[in-house]
Amino acid sequence: MTTAIAIEDVRREVKILKALSGHKHLIKFHDACEDANNVYIVM
Repeated sequence: MTTAIAIEDVRREVKILKALSGHKHLIKFHDACEDANNVYIVM
């Protein structure tokens, strides 16, 4: 991630995915992790 805004956007997206996890019409969210340059979302 290059900017603080981009980082916050991704963290917000992960939070939303966690909140919606378990809904029968949405893909299942398993986990998210990040390294120095990337965020990985496991679905």
